[in-house]
Amino acid sequence: MRECISVHVGQAGNKLKSALLQREVESRTSKANQNIKNQMKHGDRADKIRTYNYKAGTVLDHRYKVEVSNIGDYLTDSNKFMELHKKVSIAWQLQKLAEIANDLNVE
Repeated sequence: MRECISVHVGQAGNKLKSALLQREVESRTSKANQNIKNQMKHGDRADKIRTYNYKAGTVLDHRYKVEVSNIGDYLTDSNKFMELHKKVSIAWQLQKLAEIANDLNVE
């Protein structure tokens, strides 16, 4: 009789472990999927990063509102490219500082 109870307790313990593990896997998967979804935003045209207008020779970075004209120069001249990189980097840093100040309620 004890052996029978021991077997049932062992099976119940295994089922409980399996259910808890499944719940943990589902929870982590859900959190990971939500994180990815939050990073992707909406996935529509409004979420675009850059607009290239080859006819006008301009590039507009929508994230930091940096516009560059004469893009041919940026593609052939490394100094011009570094200038663009610096503009975007400064815009990114200003955005991050504004977010920090906003989090701290500093005006």
